[in-house]
Parts: sequence; C-alpha cells; structure tokens
Amino acid sequence: MRVLLITPSFPPDRGACPRHMQGVVDGLVQAGHEVVVLTALPHYPQGKIDNHFRGKLFHQDFFKGYEVWRCALMPSASVSILPRLFSVLSLMFFMLLRSKTVAAFAPEWIIVQSPPLPLALLGWWFARQNQARLILNISDLWPDVLAQMGVISRSNLLFRWAKQTELLLYEKADIIIAQSEESVAYIQRYVPEKQVLLYRVGILPEKYTTKKPRMHQPRRLIYFGLIGMAQGLEDICQTIPFARLGVELHIFGDGPLRNRLQNSLAGTPNEAFCQLHESVDYTAIPTLLADFDGALIPQQQRLYGTVPSKLYEAMAAGLPVIFSGEGEAAEIVQRASCGWTASAGNWQQLRQCIYEFAAADDEQLHALGSAGRLFAVQHFHLDAQNKLLADVLQPTNCLTV
Repeated sequence: MRVLLITPSFPPDRGACPRHMQGVVDGLVQAGHEVVVLTALPHYPQGKIDNHFRGKLFHQDFFKGYEVWRCALMPSASVSILPRLFSVLSLMFFMLLRSKTVAAFAPEWIIVQSPPLPLALLGWWFARQNQARLILNISDLWPDVLAQMGVISRSNLLFRWAKQTELLLYEKADIIIAQSEESVAYIQRYVPEKQVLLYRVGILPEKYTTKKPRMHQPRRLIYFGLIGMAQGLEDICQTIPFARLGVELHIFGDGPLRNRLQNSLAGTPNEAFCQLHESVDYTAIPTLLADFDGALIPQQQRLYGTVPSKLYEAMAAGLPVIFSGEGEAAEIVQRASCGWTASAGNWQQLRQCIYEFAAADDEQLHALGSAGRLFAVQHFHLDAQNKLLADVLQPTNCLTV
C-alpha cells in the first residue's frame, strides 16, 4: 500500500514526535508498504531552521531508504498560542504547494499527526483530494491539554473553534490511533463507532543495556527531553534541595524555557547539582541512560491522556523512575513497581521520593530497574506496536475497517 505520513517534525528533529513518527514509518516499510513523509524543514525543538536547510523552501531527501519531502515554515519556540499557530499555518501553506506531488504519488492511506489540529485538517483535505483513507494519530488531546496548561481559556473563541475541529476530525477519520488508554477512552466517548487503536511510542529492548549498572555516589538522576511549560523543571530546581539530598540532576534537552532555566540556576545552591547539558540525538539515548542511577520524569500538572515517551525509554534502560504527576503514567510506574510517584506540583512528596531514591542501596535500585525493564519488554515493544498498525493497512482489511 502507498502511505503518505504528514507530521510537523521528523528526524533529524529531536523529541518524542519525530522519534515516534520515524518508528511508525520504519515499521510500515518493514511490512512492505511504500511510504513517503511530508514534513517541515528540521527546526524542532530549538525553534529555528537547521543551518544546512536555511534559505530553502523545499528539500527532498532519502532517509533510511524512503523519501522525505520537507517544506519551509516560520518556526517558533514561543510558548504563546498565536506564534505557534502562525508557524503551523505557514507550514500548511508550503505543504499545499506540494499538492501535485502528493497527487502524483497517489497515496492509498494518509496518516497525519495531531496536534497540531490545522495540520490534521490538511491531512483530511489531502485524503479527500486523493480518495485515500485517513488515519489520525493523536499524541495529545488538543485543545483540552492547552486549557489544562493555561495556554488558552475554554471560553476563548479559538478554543471553541479548536474543539469543533477536533470532533470533526474524529468523525472524518477512517481509523484513529492514540498513545494512551486514557486517550482511547476519551475519543471513543465521542465516536464509539470508530476503530480507535492503542499505539504507544514503543521501544526496542535490544538497544538498551541489560548489564547491571554501576551505581554512583552521589546518586545521579537524569531528565532528558523537552524543556517547556509542561515539565516544570525550573520550579523543581528551585524548590528541591538536591545539594542537601546528595543527588545530582542532569538535564539533557532543549526547548522554549531552556534559557530561563539556565538563568534561574545561576548562583543558587543547586547550581552544581542541577547540571544543564545540550540535547542529544535519540539514537544516543540508550548509551546515555546507562550512565545514570535513575530517571526523573515530571509533569507540572495533570494532563489527561498524556504519557511521556521518556518513561518507556527509562524503563527499557532498567532505570528506577521518579515520576511527578498523575494519571496513566503514574499508574504504569505503580503497576510495574519500578520507582516512586508524587502528585503533580507536590514538592514535599517529590522531595521524599528523591530522599528515598538517594537512601536506597544498589540492590534495591537494581531490583526496581529490572522490574521496569521487564514490564517495558512485555507491554511496550515497538515490533508489537508496528505489527498492529501494519496489519490494519493490509489490503485484505481495507473493506472491513
């Protein structure tokens, strides 16, 4: 089957979305499907076009054997809604200019990433123009998550438009795939007749070390990923006395709040214990994780339907997890018996979790990490996720979808 995948970011971009989208494409190609990716010029998460691609409106290349059509946009690293919306609309404009190229490819299936919602609308339009079936990949429940984060008010006209757009897309999609059980249940409330698949950001266990790690003194925690509003890293570094607890927090990542976090650490007691590093390519993450004793995975508030993909990676690497947040991710940590959980924004609970992590001996930490890895292998294996999607796209299934 010919499949067009539309996504706002794709490797060499860094972050959960591009990594997940590459996993989707790799699985479909391995299953024998012909896949083309329509995406933006590399710009994420730093919010500026990579030097190699600057000045280009379009760029076509081959990535791991399949075609990637990259389009210009006005990138933004702002946390405000309007600059981000303008950035997406600019990407849509340049993608529309590739309409003839898309038509020539004649996709039978179109998979589109949502959010952002405007890009998902473009995917629906492409599907109609090319008589293709539409798969909607839901990574976050926009616009509700934006309202929960305080980015937009539910009474705002833009929120109401976005909510109507969200429900329209659920109705128009042939298949919906979502990355958490909460998201699947939420979507099925609106479109109970639709096929909604649980398709998590999977892991390949063989890429992660299985040897017993060497524990460090002081203990070393790692955070890796986006430095933005949802993580609350600035509050954590200002509130938790890492120096007194004898724990180092190493932060690897980029994002709209990186500079603010760096400035807030300067001259504080935690400056030597909360160390900020450059982001790393996701292919280097398994090796990076092997040098730490545990992973800190924070969410500043309850974000319904959201499970940070770094949780799967930390578990696959056999790291004990300290999760600050609520919902499905916290339930996974508890079910797997692989670490500690604290309520979102409850600094006393988080401090206690980090204290217990620091006080645990090597055998206790190794047991927690082993339990997490076993759970990840059993429930989050990428091959199983990809087989689920590839089977849906088989020609014999098309009439029953």
